[in-house]
Amino acid sequence: MSKILKLNEMDDFTKEIAKDLFNRLPKDNFSEEDFLNYMKEKGSSDSISKEVLSHLKSMRFPFKSERFSFALVSKKDDNSSDWSNVIDKPTEDDEDGKEYSSDPSDWYFAVHMSDNPKCIALTMDPDCLDDDLGSHNLPTQIKKLVKDCGVYTHCELQESIWEITGDMSEEDIIRTLQEKGFNYAPDLFD
Repeated sequence: MSKILKLNEMDDFTKEIAKDLFNRLPKDNFSEEDFLNYMKEKGSSDSISKEVLSHLKSMRFPFKSERFSFALVSKKDDNSSDWSNVIDKPTEDDEDGKEYSSDPSDWYFAVHMSDNPKCIALTMDPDCLDDDLGSHNLPTQIKKLVKDCGVYTHCELQESIWEITGDMSEEDIIRTLQEKGFNYAPDLFD
């Protein structure tokens, strides 16, 4: 007879696996796909593999992330860059096939500073967070811009939400991101 684990027991079980693997897995050129293949070779189910992967990401395991290529489109009438048509295009192995703009004016953000950890929400929809958006598919240009405000972009806390590790005040972060072209949407955390 098989034993059925309760939800919290499953979470504890997969956390322990993640803790064990964190120091044993290679830290250079090891992607999430490599990890899932490794777990499959070891006979792990997809659900357990994905839970362990989620824990490793929250522990900030340095997975290689090269799923997107960046293309800059230049204006023909001068040498300046036109960010309005720049899109990080998913490669063939991207499961959801979504395209995320590298133009900050296409992005909305909210800042939450009252709890620990301090965090920021990013999305291209002003009304809700994106369940598929994470560090693996956040466009490089957007990462660079929010990183200036102390946002830790290597690993999201959860979909569309990243930790703020810098010392800037909430007002300074809002002002700086708005100056960079982002749209402030304070209701994203509601």
